[in-house]
Amino acid sequence: MKKGGSVTLKAVLSDQYLNERGITPQYFLASDLTGKQPSGYDGVSLEGGKLTLSANSSLENGDVIVVVAKAGSKQAAAFIKVSG
Repeated sequence: MKKGGSVTLKAVLSDQYLNERGITPQYFLASDLTGKQPSGYDGVSLEGGKLTLSANSSLENGDVIVVVAKAGSKQAAAFIKVSG
């Protein structure tokens, strides 16, 4: 993800037969691999399913933003690397 950019997140909850269950997940920021806490994600905003990285963020090339999607008791993480 480049500074000044945004991505729309999408996650679905499926049963064992890969049928979508129609549950909309909630998204939130989590610690990254270096232990950086969500409050350390300077210039990152997450509203609904849209993740935005401001152009003047202090995050550097190679930093990782971790977004977790949670629906009921199920959750999955996406690791998004800051580039350029």
